Amino acid sequence: MSDKLHQNPNFTQDHENCSVDGTVRPVFGSPSSEEETLLATEESGTVTEIVSDNEAEKAALTAVHAETPAVPASEDAAVALAYAVSKSTDDITAILAEVDAMRAAKGKNREDAPAADSVSKAPVMSDDSADDAVHADGKAFASEAISGSVSPQIKGNRKKKRKKRKRFSFVDDVLRGIFPWKGDRPAEIIRKIIFLTALIAFGICLYLIGYDLYDRYMANTLYDDMQSQYQPITTQPYQEPVMDVTPEGEVYEYLEYNQVADMFLGMNSDLVGYITIEGTKISYPVVQRKSTDPNINTNDYYLYRAFDLSKRDSGCIFMDFRCHFDEVVDHRRIVENSEHLLIYGHNMNTGHMFGTLKNYYRDYSYYSKHPIIQLDSLYKTYKYKIFAVFIVDGADTTSEYAFDCWNTFDFKDEAHFYEFVNQAKKRTLMTNDVDVKYGDQLLSLYTCNGLLDEAKLIVMARMVRDGEDLYEGTTNGQPNNNVLWPKAYYDYHSNTYDPELFVPYG
Repeated sequence: MSDKLHQNPNFTQDHENCSVDGTVRPVFGSPSSEEETLLATEESGTVTEIVSDNEAEKAALTAVHAETPAVPASEDAAVALAYAVSKSTDDITAILAEVDAMRAAKGKNREDAPAADSVSKAPVMSDDSADDAVHADGKAFASEAISGSVSPQIKGNRKKKRKKRKRFSFVDDVLRGIFPWKGDRPAEIIRKIIFLTALIAFGICLYLIGYDLYDRYMANTLYDDMQSQYQPITTQPYQEPVMDVTPEGEVYEYLEYNQVADMFLGMNSDLVGYITIEGTKISYPVVQRKSTDPNINTNDYYLYRAFDLSKRDSGCIFMDFRCHFDEVVDHRRIVENSEHLLIYGHNMNTGHMFGTLKNYYRDYSYYSKHPIIQLDSLYKTYKYKIFAVFIVDGADTTSEYAFDCWNTFDFKDEAHFYEFVNQAKKRTLMTNDVDVKYGDQLLSLYTCNGLLDEAKLIVMARMVRDGEDLYEGTTNGQPNNNVLWPKAYYDYHSNTYDPELFVPYG
């Protein structure tokens, strides 16, 4: 390798200081002996053999150009050609001239042969960018020439191609990462199974939560709309009946539709009334589903149906199919009302339906604020005073603790009546001063309760008598310290019921 290459590490600087006619100009400090001789000869006007030497160098350079191709086949070939020139001559001027020829050849190829493989594969550059790239090639070539070999990094950069982007595959990128696949290790299969199980469980829970929220929203929207339409009937407890006489001379009470029937009967023909407890969320239509066969139990029909017959978990407030409540034909009651009416409703956590009934034993002041139940039939308004709130076991109908109050609707005689109401009084969780007499019509609200397995909460009331003060006896609600609980209660508690402390009705 020529010593002149080692004397000038800045290839670009030396190249840029070359004159157009190829005359060598000094870059660093003092000139060489040949340069001094040339200068002295020029000053004296004498032509020496140095000129002949220059002519010989130009002839050698011309011979090198004649032996090499004018246009390199590729960038790598151009680099190799330049490297070959550096091996064949020690003259830096020849090397620089070859680089200029390479740069001119690249520009000519870009103009004359744009469809060539070497050009089509190269990125499109502006003229300024191309010049910069040539200078960069020159610097890299000088570095290679100095070291005597092509740097692997430079070679890799020149041969680097744009890496092909992997196409997205749903099977490979998604399914194989989730589901057990052929070739998976046992631990990987177990992990995927656990993940899928958790994912399915999460999806089911999410669906149930969403469905429950949607169901509640739709049900509440329906009943809120009905409550906004309902205008409470504010008649006094005692209503003077309108009497009429049949052609045969029989006297009967003449009944005609009230506003409850006018507002809601057209929406559902099973409507029998409307129940409210002032100051609470209880304000709902009451339906009753009956079959042509009176022995067929149809109580489950509205268990999960709303008033508009849509499927809803909150169901509807409904009366037991065995009850008779203002059944009227041609303005005349065709059968006497049952002595004990039973109405069912779900115990919703939100407080809707009969969800607020549990407040009667959780807060004893709640009773004093809400002691009256109003039940409007399609013809009349009835009001009832609450006198007992108690828990029964819905699955127990035979033990000494059993009280299946949901199977009694009429009483054989006075003794039967008092036996019934005293069973309720023994079990009540709160006491009051409301009296109960034979002949009083009873109303019970029935809902589920979480105190015990199969526990049912019963709120029992009796009808306000004609001329009676509406709130008489309801202002002294107190917790009962002597409660007869269901049998299941005593499996977990040691306290007992003392019959000697009980004061019965009648």
